[in-house]
Amino acid sequence: MHGPDLIFSRGMLSRNRYRVSSYLFPQFGAYNKFLLPNDRDLPTHGLITRFYPFDFGVSTPALAIAPYDTAYSPLVMGRDFLVWSVTGTYSAAPAATPPASIVAPNANQSPGFLVNWLHTHNGVQRQWANKAITDGEACGNARYPLILKDPALLPQGDTITCVIQNLANVTLIAQLLFTGGEFDTEQYGQEAGY
Repeated sequence: MHGPDLIFSRGMLSRNRYRVSSYLFPQFGAYNKFLLPNDRDLPTHGLITRFYPFDFGVSTPALAIAPYDTAYSPLVMGRDFLVWSVTGTYSAAPAATPPASIVAPNANQSPGFLVNWLHTHNGVQRQWANKAITDGEACGNARYPLILKDPALLPQGDTITCVIQNLANVTLIAQLLFTGGEFDTEQYGQEAGY
């Protein structure tokens, strides 16, 4: 976000030009024009890149998700946060005493889990999707993050809860990551190095 911005126009004859972050361009080359968010006018000052992880056993093994169980990971926003992409990963949790040659059924199935986010604002909770969706639809990976068509604003003090339902017959560890910008105009110069 702090690098040089690129100028982009959807049509060759269009006089409307948009300043967009170079973050959007390394993935698909010229085809990026079809994947650009509708709201491209992100602030270039005061928006510091941040990552918010939802951890289900990756860092804390006690948070792993039991077979066919549902788990919750809430985050309270300390500052206004603009989410512009989602990534995720999952795998079977390592067994304490691995069996000699027995392979657990459905250990690496796809989809591995269903996910939804619950956003609580001023005491009112709403779901981001009208039902839980598969990990393939809800998040990308590190190489190809799922870029939201409309960045989602999470105001300071709001709670966003990631809800995962394990679809595998094994204990699952998973991590989902919101990539976005945090509005911090007071400390912007010191944290960003300007």
